[in-house]
Amino acid sequence: MIMAQSFISWVGKWRSSVLKTIALYTAAICVAFSCSWVQAAPELINGSFEEGGTPSDTAVGWTRWGEWINRETDWKPVRTGQAVLGYHHWQIPSEADSGVWQEVKGVKVGQKVKFSIFMMVDSVSGNQARAEYVELRLEYSKNGWQENLAQKRVLLKDFPTDEAWHAIEVEGVASTEKLRVVLSITPSLDEIPRAGAVKFDDAKLELN
Repeated sequence: MIMAQSFISWVGKWRSSVLKTIALYTAAICVAFSCSWVQAAPELINGSFEEGGTPSDTAVGWTRWGEWINRETDWKPVRTGQAVLGYHHWQIPSEADSGVWQEVKGVKVGQKVKFSIFMMVDSVSGNQARAEYVELRLEYSKNGWQENLAQKRVLLKDFPTDEAWHAIEVEGVASTEKLRVVLSITPSLDEIPRAGAVKFDDAKLELN
């Protein structure tokens, strides 16, 4: 009887030790990888615009509107891969904006959301005008209409033209489980010739 009780006690202590060890390893893995499994989904489709659609100047996963916002494979430099999204400002015939958007599902209500993209702006001469501004938006649908959750407008008049990639971003807190990320470009409204291109690469969605 005493031996049986001792054995049962030993098994109980062994089980407790094993469970503690598993818990410690789980915590260590979570710390080492910053609990990345929480961030695993959702992700943007074709964030670097590598995969062309039909026609090939569109990017798979992105819906385009307006004029002269195209997927380009021969513009340099690219930030990663072989393609960028390029805005042909000098070819815009009106004051209407252009852009792309993508629907994102599986976001949790109350989650912090950050939409970012890298941008490069061409320099122009003194008698030419850059595009007016770039706007990033997080939107959600309400009663069949798109509503702004958050927006960030970047004026291009004084934006760096140093042939380097610069990150721009917008942040918000999700109020629905489905969001829309939007990149919009508005052309110059000045009465001088429009000029210069705006390049985009490596769009990204981050959740916290």
